[in-house]
Amino acid sequence: MRDPRTVPRRGAPAEPGAQDSYGSLEVSEMYCARCKRAQPVRQHLLLVLPNGNQYEYRCSVCASSVGSKQDDDPTAFAETLGLGG
Repeated sequence: MRDPRTVPRRGAPAEPGAQDSYGSLEVSEMYCARCKRAQPVRQHLLLVLPNGNQYEYRCSVCASSVGSKQDDDPTAFAETLGLGG
């Protein structure tokens, strides 16, 4: 049994062998500095990289960049090179 006083380090599973139960989260709203409030966002693909894709989130009202995300799925890179997938 795990000691309740210990806290797992950030980004580590709580228990050995535990899986990330959320998978990948999608953002629906983010704070926009130009609009000065939380606004709906749109996700745009910026780069297809060997280790995953780089996305940019833009405000759906003023189109300002409000954040970014990189996933860990290399299948799009393999498909781009024609390596299968």
